[in-house]
Amino acid sequence: MLPQSLCDASSSPAALNNFEADTLEADPSVHSEVNAPRHVSVRGIAAFLRRGRVFYQASLCIQSFHMTVRRVPELDRALDVLLLLMSVRNRVGSAEDPDTFAQRIRSAVPEVLAEHGVTAEEIGLRFQVMICMRFWVRPPLHTPQQQCLEVALEAWRRLTCFRSPLGQGARGFMRMDLHELEARWLAFREVYLDILERGGRTREGLRQRLDALEEA
Repeated sequence: MLPQSLCDASSSPAALNNFEADTLEADPSVHSEVNAPRHVSVRGIAAFLRRGRVFYQASLCIQSFHMTVRRVPELDRALDVLLLLMSVRNRVGSAEDPDTFAQRIRSAVPEVLAEHGVTAEEIGLRFQVMICMRFWVRPPLHTPQQQCLEVALEAWRRLTCFRSPLGQGARGFMRMDLHELEARWLAFREVYLDILERGGRTREGLRQRLDALEEA
């Protein structure tokens, strides 16, 4: 059974307003108060300059399942949490079966947190799906961040079937004919928009933004 802290996230519109990442946002420069300094070159660590202070944030993606934590002013702390996330990734391994992957995530996250003596709340652990559909749109698409592991895993389960074969990127779609590609994209759009709408977003507005990304 998952710890209560990994299951009780609110999915209300009010809660979603607290998310730092804006779904379907293609240009991070619109956040004028946040600009990344150039002196950090550690994969999995992003740096942000806010009000004259540098903050660091650890994140890690496993087969489109993205984990991120709260920004902190100390690089050492961010590196420590990055090691924690890497421990989760190592335990999950390269499971390609969706059910196996989900079960390994369910086990690995609470186990690694307990072994490091921290809670999800203490490090600000959040989950979301980040999926590349570059055959149709250039920027990665992502779901709202969630405290609840099960909510994020359900979104991952619904979207992972639309990914190209592991390691093939957009080349994995080249073998499909045009009708199959169109059907796949339209099916993905509806599932993706449904997930965002359930998170409190307006479907028509999201549809328009997705159309704009597709036409760019």
